[in-house]
Amino acid sequence: MPIITNYDQLMNPDKVFVAFDVETTGLSPSYDRIVELGGVKFQDGKVLEIFNELVDPEIPMPPEVSKINGITPGMLVGKPKIAEILPQFLKFIDGAVLVAHNAEFDVSFVNWAMKRMGLGLLTNDVVDTLRMSQAALPGRKNYKLQEIAPDVGVVALDAHRACDDSRVCMEVFHVCLDKLNPGRQAFFF
Repeated sequence: MPIITNYDQLMNPDKVFVAFDVETTGLSPSYDRIVELGGVKFQDGKVLEIFNELVDPEIPMPPEVSKINGITPGMLVGKPKIAEILPQFLKFIDGAVLVAHNAEFDVSFVNWAMKRMGLGLLTNDVVDTLRMSQAALPGRKNYKLQEIAPDVGVVALDAHRACDDSRVCMEVFHVCLDKLNPGRQAFFF
């Protein structure tokens, strides 16, 4: 998974990006599972498509995790399993530069799901907005997405849910990209 750190190469109206986020049953991609997968595909400042699916993790949803993301076991009953959702998501991100906050976490869960299905690993280029925000907004004590967002004028509507976190990530990406490329024509919002 190549992580992009040369941010001026992203100032290209032809590049397609997908900001994405996973919600999971815990923190270990080898043991825990995805319960929600969300993404926002965008190009040249325009949202092209949205992906948002709850996923039956096939393991119990811990109550302490439900308290964080608001996803209850009852919400997952009857939802498709990752084997059905992942191929749709891979088609959704095909050819796009992936954008995620603390990207290693989200990418690792997708990669583990792919490995379990015999699909290899992600090959997309990746932008980590955690690293990007550290470069664009130096000196902060906290670089959590939900802490950065309001400070740069981005409003979270449904924090710790995959689709809204993806949208927030996309907007933080745009703010950081503009800060890292002053004086260049921005192709975004």
